[in-house]
Amino acid sequence: MVLARFGRRACVALVLSLIPASALAQGTSTATIAGVVKDSSGAVLPGVTIEAASPALIEKVRSAVSDERGQYRLEALRPGSYTVTFSLAGFATVKHDGLELRTNFTATVDAELKVSQLEETITVTGATPLVDTSSATQQRTVSREVLDTVPTAKSVLGIAALIPAVVEPPNAQDVGGSKGERSVRITVHGGKTFDSRLLQDGMRYNALTPGIGSLEGTGRGFYVNPLGVQEVVVDLGTMGSAEYSLGGAQVNSIPKEGGNRFSGSIFLAGTGSSLQSDNLDDDLRGQGLTSINKVRKVFDYNAAFGGPIVADRVWFFASGRRWGTTTAVANTYFDANPNDFVFTNDLNRPLEPEERDGGAGGRITIQATKKDKFTFSYDWQKNFTEQLTGQLETGTIKTEANLGYCQRQDVSQGSWSRPQNNNLLFDAGVTVSRFNFSNHGTDLYLSDYEQCGNGLPNNVLINDVGLGFSYGGVGFKQLALSHQTNGRVNVSIIKGSHTIKTGGFYMYGLGGGHRVYTERSPSQVNGLPVSYTFLNGNPTSLTEFAAPFLTTDQLNPDLGLYVQDQWRLNRITVSAGLRFDWLRESIAATESPAGLITPARSYPARTDIPNWKDLNPRFGIVWDPKGDAKTAIKFGLNRYVQSATTGMANLLDPARPTAARRGPGPTRTATGCPTAI
Repeated sequence: MVLARFGRRACVALVLSLIPASALAQGTSTATIAGVVKDSSGAVLPGVTIEAASPALIEKVRSAVSDERGQYRLEALRPGSYTVTFSLAGFATVKHDGLELRTNFTATVDAELKVSQLEETITVTGATPLVDTSSATQQRTVSREVLDTVPTAKSVLGIAALIPAVVEPPNAQDVGGSKGERSVRITVHGGKTFDSRLLQDGMRYNALTPGIGSLEGTGRGFYVNPLGVQEVVVDLGTMGSAEYSLGGAQVNSIPKEGGNRFSGSIFLAGTGSSLQSDNLDDDLRGQGLTSINKVRKVFDYNAAFGGPIVADRVWFFASGRRWGTTTAVANTYFDANPNDFVFTNDLNRPLEPEERDGGAGGRITIQATKKDKFTFSYDWQKNFTEQLTGQLETGTIKTEANLGYCQRQDVSQGSWSRPQNNNLLFDAGVTVSRFNFSNHGTDLYLSDYEQCGNGLPNNVLINDVGLGFSYGGVGFKQLALSHQTNGRVNVSIIKGSHTIKTGGFYMYGLGGGHRVYTERSPSQVNGLPVSYTFLNGNPTSLTEFAAPFLTTDQLNPDLGLYVQDQWRLNRITVSAGLRFDWLRESIAATESPAGLITPARSYPARTDIPNWKDLNPRFGIVWDPKGDAKTAIKFGLNRYVQSATTGMANLLDPARPTAARRGPGPTRTATGCPTAI
């Protein structure tokens, strides 16, 4: 079945873990403190009041009471440093200081209370638990301290690369930020690259654009500001949790919220070519090397500031950033005369790919009532990337045909959480992402089509397969969009040794909107719908495109509903869940205007391309062999769907352009559509 081919796979894992794993409430970007309270004889103590205090909590203190088994659980805690206090009349108060909580981590904190008629407090100090013995899901957390101190690229994926389990493509390895904000696909423990997701506060901001070799890309146009991030969590999303539909890596950035005092930070970084050595000598010149790879410029100017609007009730946090890179590539130059049909190196004009990024954003956190907490955030960015580096990695160099991507994206988020009581918690959130991009030489969102990169959009592209160069010009312009709205709703019920969680995820999206070989005015005919193929300077074929064209592909919806339970049996914790996934794509009715060589065309709407429904069981076991929360042996057996958004609709959209290739031998016809990363 097609569904089985594209959407079904299973995962089995047995892990000996001495590292943190995620808590049940993954999607909410919070942590948990749980444990058992006993007296000095070893008998359990019900009715003990447990309070967790931290500057990370806008309400300052969260409390719970131990049940008849002496067990307690404090859910939905923000990451940070905590002091946990245990108190009961007739017993000495016990206080645990310096407990560091990470996102999606369950810290096991047990307590032993001694009988005392005096009002005394026993303070316990010790290391923060490193192992989560409650959840089977694995994760790695990059803390705020690591983000501040490690001398590496300050991008989310650059930070994720510090984690041993994360694997990036060999050609994506970064040195000092020279790669810029590349849209890198990562894997963790063998997961598929296109099953990975980027999240902020537990919600997606990936573009819908299909990627190379997959029906759904993991691209992005929004880059998280590292000064606005409290920590980064890389989660495999497997081993018993039913919250994720995919089994790939989930990179979740937890944003800062401000605080009850005003504070800010500034980050400035930069480098130039004078700090790089040069090994170009006469021997290399004799072999034909005229220049070497260089870092011309890397810069990052970043500032953030936050504090209270109303103490203990309303906080704000704002940030702004401008950053980018300029590099030089060995033995690559512009064409001396792009108006002829012969490529000649202009030794006075080396190719220097460039990236320029800029953006700003703000976040407001409101403790509306003692229980209700709301967050609202908005981030806006404008980015430009010349993709020469990626072309070199694929063995193709483009000069005046160089792809310049002009991107604009804004991400709006809102969330709500309410711990109704110690046994019932609610949380929900919504994200709206609007990603517009244009490429191939022109920013179509600016008046008069301001130039975007060094590509020549009004010259015909020449691909010389013998030289390995594409030159002459870009030949076409493209405008595309990838808009999506997604959200989550979760309910957690804590009953005795059971933690039941149910909820749902939804996503609606709109992709497409391509316009190729067209200008603002129909009277302008530059940007011809044609390209040439040469072999060592000699023409071999001509490719004509049926353009202009317009595609409108829709995701309506990507829906997931789940229920799961987690319960503890002595030293064993069992997680079991069931998830229902529904994916439906469609193609809107479109009309493409007439072009130089094609008439006007219209296409009817098409639905259910595809319409997939799946039931996916999840199961995981965690065993704490010694009962000291220092070692965890984990096993999971889970079933997932494969990544898909508007990729299938885009692939089957009848409005996609066709290209007729004419040359020696029979005529060949192919289809193709430019895609963005």
